[in-house]
Amino acid sequence: LMLQIDSTKIFLPVTTGLCLISLLGSFRDIDPVSFLLFEDFNVGDHRVVDFEKSTHPGPGDSIICNREYYSYEILLSRALTYVIKNRGENDEIMFSTGDYDINWGFSGGRYSYGYGDGKHYFEMFYDRSIDGLANGYEYGYYSNPEMIPFDMHYIFPSETIESAVSESDAHSFYYLYMPSLNSGKEKEIREDMKVISETGFEFRGWKMNCIRFSR
Repeated sequence: LMLQIDSTKIFLPVTTGLCLISLLGSFRDIDPVSFLLFEDFNVGDHRVVDFEKSTHPGPGDSIICNREYYSYEILLSRALTYVIKNRGENDEIMFSTGDYDINWGFSGGRYSYGYGDGKHYFEMFYDRSIDGLANGYEYGYYSNPEMIPFDMHYIFPSETIESAVSESDAHSFYYLYMPSLNSGKEKEIREDMKVISETGFEFRGWKMNCIRFSR
C-alpha cells in the first residue's frame, strides 16, 4: 500500500508536467533537445526549430508547432489588412522571405513557389469578412463581394528590387518582409528608391515590416 501511494505521488506531478510542456510546446518551441539536434531560425523575438534545413523547403514546412504557425498567419493577416486598406488602385504588393529559394507562408504555406518555375506574380484574394487572406482559391470568389482580388509579386533571392520595379507600371509599392528572414533587399529600397512610409507589425514574438516606396 505504501509503495502504491508513493508511486502515485511521483506519477501525477510527472504526468502533469509533461502535459503542461506539450501544451506550451504547441504555441512556441521550448524543447531544448530539438534546439541541440536541429538548426533554428529567428522569427522576431524568439527562435523556431528548423526541422528540415537540410532539404531547404522553406521555413513554413519546418514548423510543426501548429499554434506557433498560426501566430504567423495572424501576423500576415494584420500586415496584409494594412496594405489592402491603404493601397491605391495601381499600387503593387511585394513579398519576400529573403534567402529562401521557396516563398512560403500564405495561409498555411498553401502558396509556395520556387524561383526555378519562372513565376513571379500570383493572383490571391483578400477576405474582408475575416480581414485576412482568403482560405483557398475558388472561382466563386470573383462574384463574392467580400473577396478582393490582388496580385502578389514574390521577390526571390536572385531578383533585385530595381529589376522588380523596372518591369512594373505601379505608382508605388508595398514591400512585406520579416526583418529576421531577409537578404537585405530593404536596404536596396532605402538606398535606391523613395521611401514613403515604414510600418512594423508584431504578434506573439513574430515580426513583419512593410515599406511603402516609389521610384
